[in-house]
Amino acid sequence: MRTSSTLGIFRRPGAPAGRRFSVGRCLKVLAAAAVIVAALAMLFANQPPGPAIRDDLESVAGALALMPAATEPRAVAAALHAALRGRTITVDADAFPAIVYVTLRGLDKASCAGAVASARRLEGLVVIDLEHFRSAADCRDSNDMTWRLMP
Repeated sequence: MRTSSTLGIFRRPGAPAGRRFSVGRCLKVLAAAAVIVAALAMLFANQPPGPAIRDDLESVAGALALMPAATEPRAVAAALHAALRGRTITVDADAFPAIVYVTLRGLDKASCAGAVASARRLEGLVVIDLEHFRSAADCRDSNDMTWRLMP
């Protein structure tokens, strides 16, 4: 009788003997999948701050573009807070639908410089324009950055 590293209990009844499923192979596949998932998580978690802020602002612009002109300023502010969950922000929607101001609070110097480089002005259905920061030299250790969103 031939011994093998596979366990017969993992073989489907009626399946040929050469098509056994080994526990070792299963563990290797699961370990490889875990490594891939961890690598992807690290890749997305290490996104530079500038592009991350740009993505957040584009998300806000998309939410703003879908709102009817008659939307109450409180509802606009609530929707934008939901779109920027996880960030400390202030929303001034009193002039909606003409202008909405979104301020990201307490950004560090690297995040500020990244935002100036990649999210200074974004054009689309909603134009997004950064106020007061003309270059990365304007960034300090802690920054409150305001964007004017014009639907």
